Parts: sequence; structure tokens; C-alpha cells
Amino acid sequence: MADRGHGDGSKRTQWKPGQSGNASGVKSKLTLREVAEKHGMETDPTDPQQRSRFRRVLDRIYARALDDKLTSQKAAEEYCARVAGKPITPVDVTGTVTHQSTEQHVESILEMIAAKQAKALDQVN
Repeated sequence: MADRGHGDGSKRTQWKPGQSGNASGVKSKLTLREVAEKHGMETDPTDPQQRSRFRRVLDRIYARALDDKLTSQKAAEEYCARVAGKPITPVDVTGTVTHQSTEQHVESILEMIAAKQAKALDQVN
């Protein structure tokens, strides 16, 4: 059996400096998202109705949303998020923006550092 650079952790099985774990240099040309999308769009071979995997999952979520069970609310939200997209959540940001020259900014940073150092020295003493 060939030495593959892994195993018991001994020097015999470790990668040598400059040695690649992918010596042939073959790289995947698809991202995980692209692989997942391709997989989801394929026909599900176990489905008697020959639906795509995405459609089959969406139909199952829809059916659960119609139940009177506790999970039906979450399933309904999930279905709507997949079909219509998740609603945009507004975010309020408030604050004060002040402009400082570079010199003023550096001075304020140095003052903060000095204050933190003084606080650290007080805690030690």
C-alpha cells in the first residue's frame, strides 16, 4: 500500500515540506451551491410522480403546513420563505459620526491605549 501522508502520525506517514496532498492538481470546477442546485433539479428516481427533488421537498413542506399539528406554523413559514422569499427585516442604525483629522484620530487612539495600560497597572497593584 502506498504511503499517503496520513495514518499513525509517525514521520514515515507525514507530508514532506513542499509535498502536495493533491499532487495531480485536479480541482473541482463546481461550487457546493452549484452541486446542490444541480442535485435538487434532477428528477428524484424514487418518486412515482417523477418530480424534481426540490419540488418533492417543497410539496412535503406544503403538506405539513396544512396539518393541525404544532409544526404546521413553522412549515407554513418555511414554504412561504421558499416560494416568495424571506421578508426583508428592517434594521435601524443610529449613531453620531464625527470627522477627525488623521492626527486627531491617532492622538485619540494613543489616549485610549494609555488609559487601558493605566487601568491594567491599577489592577495589578
